[in-house]
This record gives sequence, C-alpha cells and structure tokens, in this order.
Amino acid sequence: MTRNPLPAGGALAVLLLASACGGLKVVDQAVPPDLASPQGDPRVRLESVIEVRRGGGALHSLLGGRSEERLFTPPYGVAWDGNDLLVADPGARRVVRIGAGGRLTATREGVAGAPVAVAACARGVVATDPEGGRVGLLDADFQKVEWIIRDLSRPTGLACSGPDLFVVETGRHRVLVVEDGGD
Repeated sequence: MTRNPLPAGGALAVLLLASACGGLKVVDQAVPPDLASPQGDPRVRLESVIEVRRGGGALHSLLGGRSEERLFTPPYGVAWDGNDLLVADPGARRVVRIGAGGRLTATREGVAGAPVAVAACARGVVATDPEGGRVGLLDADFQKVEWIIRDLSRPTGLACSGPDLFVVETGRHRVLVVEDGGD
C-alpha cells in the first residue's frame, strides 16, 4: 500500500476493515489534529485502526451497529506474530489470530480462560488468564493450552525478548522475568 503524505495535523489513520468472508479493505483517513500529542509535532500519534466484523456490515457496525455483528467483546491485548495480528478477547473468553489475508483462527471459548494479554514468543503464542492467575502457551492450531505459569495474582501483561518472558503481575505490583519462557 502506498501511503499518502501526513495531513497538516500530523496524524494519519489507516482503517482496516476485515471480514471473515472477504479480505482486508484499507481506507486512508485523516485524524483530527486534537488526537495528536503534542499538537503540531506529535511523539504519539494514531497510525491505524483495525476493526474486524463478521459477515458484511462492517461500516454500519463501526458506526454503532448491532452488537451481534461485533467479532470482539471487548478486545484487550494485541500483538504481532509475523504478519498475523493476535487479539486477546476476554469477553468472548478466547484468543483470535487474524491472518494477513483476513483468515481468522480462534481458541474455543474458555480454552485460554479469559485472556487480557497475548504475545508471540520464541516458543509460540502465550496469553494471560487473570481470573485463573496463570499464563498459557497455545498450540499452533489454537485448540489446546499448556499452563506454563500458575499461582499468579492477576497477570495482565506480557512481552517477550529472545527466550525470556516478561509477565505483569498486577495483583502483586511487579513484573516477573521468566527465563526461557517458563521451562
């Protein structure tokens, strides 16, 4: 995709609407200057918005359509795994993978608990389950979870660096460094 130059406000949004039945649709849209921070010379700016809907009606749903058209209820954490976007969706009690071509793969409801954070690590995709106080490693097909860390107090964030896994344990006000991703 060729990007247009940034508008005068210094922000550009790329709205991606994906449908499980169709591919990705990309629309360039200027963002109001008041969303840029600081104004005039933003260090933080809105680059893109990604919205995925079941079936048709993506724009209608985006503008306040029926809730049954929404794919996420509500999404919390996101991460990239190569060209795929991973989304933690605790309301639907699942993790969703959105492939670059719009293909969706999701865990069955409850398999990953109620995930709020997700990360692509050296060993695979991991997700937090704050309700269960654990971190799970998903299999490649998103059908099974191996709980690699247990007995945590509200794990709510994840990051990976090489083989190491970083877990935000909100209930104990700390960040854990788990060497070799929990082995």
